[in-house]
Amino acid sequence: MSNVATEVLDHFVGQVGAQAATWLQSCVHCGECAEACHFYEVTKDPRYTPTWKLEPFARAYRSRKAPFAGVRKALGLAKEPDEAEINEWQELIYDTCTMCGRCSMVCPMGIDIASLVGLVRKSMAASGVGPADLFAVAEKSREVGSPLGVTPEKMEDRIDWLSDEYEVDIPLNKEQAQVLLTISSIETMKYPQSIVAMARVLNHAGIDWTFSTKGYEATNFGVLSGKADVAKVMIERIVDAAEAVGAKTVVIPECGHAYGALRWTGAMMLGRALPFEVFHITEYMAKLKREGKLKLKSDKARKAKQKLHGILEHEFLTKLYKRCAEVATRERQILNSPKMEETKRNLTEHQEQTRRLKAMRARVEAHEAVKERAYNELVSRISSHKNAIEKNVNNSLGKKVQML
Repeated sequence: MSNVATEVLDHFVGQVGAQAATWLQSCVHCGECAEACHFYEVTKDPRYTPTWKLEPFARAYRSRKAPFAGVRKALGLAKEPDEAEINEWQELIYDTCTMCGRCSMVCPMGIDIASLVGLVRKSMAASGVGPADLFAVAEKSREVGSPLGVTPEKMEDRIDWLSDEYEVDIPLNKEQAQVLLTISSIETMKYPQSIVAMARVLNHAGIDWTFSTKGYEATNFGVLSGKADVAKVMIERIVDAAEAVGAKTVVIPECGHAYGALRWTGAMMLGRALPFEVFHITEYMAKLKREGKLKLKSDKARKAKQKLHGILEHEFLTKLYKRCAEVATRERQILNSPKMEETKRNLTEHQEQTRRLKAMRARVEAHEAVKERAYNELVSRISSHKNAIEKNVNNSLGKKVQML
């Protein structure tokens, strides 16, 4: 076995106490945890079964520390994993587990699978086995205060900007407060409206709360990466900040692991009970609603608004609106184009020519009418003169004469 594999397994087996040993001994391979894992549910890959992710390490425990370990080892029934297998399992331990704890909740034997994954990550991280970028982010959290580089100074600037931009009171560094609100740095940098929304909710409910630059980052990449020293530093910052303002409640924002890192891991890391209650933001909002502090619109109005929004956002209407917008844009482009201006000028000229031709036609028709009347009058006079001449001749000659 290589030195790396030996280091990882020595560290893991060394961490296994009575509780972890009980968990490792209790698995009956029922598969209930598989259907709780979102990685398995999406892929149906049996490698993503939560207990399988622990298999090499459980094997090392059975060969070294479990009851009858010596007998198993002597009989060759518990072959320990080598470095190649440890590296292969790195993907399963880090890339296919968020340590959300869903598998732990459904296990009929009460095995905390997520905590065992955490023990494995600690062993890998201690030996430098794992994603280098994740380890780097964890170290950055310790050095500057957050994984995305949100220093206390940047945090203060961001809060000042949000208060002015959205005209909302966002308390920061109050000397005393009943509630300490924390954030994740991704909210600070990419989704600041989330901070504004939380502030408005707490203000609306009349809560005595504050942010603190002494402890504001809820995400704990020490827990995620397996770096226990970083995890403890991040937890201590929040605990120290809460104790400094006398907070009885710490509220964790939306984050996949931050709540569990403080609520379930915090006391174990510090070796003492937390001096405050820990609530997820959604959990805390539900508490405020139950206490009557958070007044919401009626469910009927909310559903009606959602229904209207759904209709307006329907794919067909969206496509139709987009098509209408394209047609309107094209129409404006055509109306404002040089070609359209030229066409308008030509049309105006043709209309003027048509008007002139109509006027000329009217004059010609009037002239023809005059000529026709003159002609008819002339013919009538000639006919009268002819009749008069014939009559005079007849009277003179005494006989009838007809002129041609």
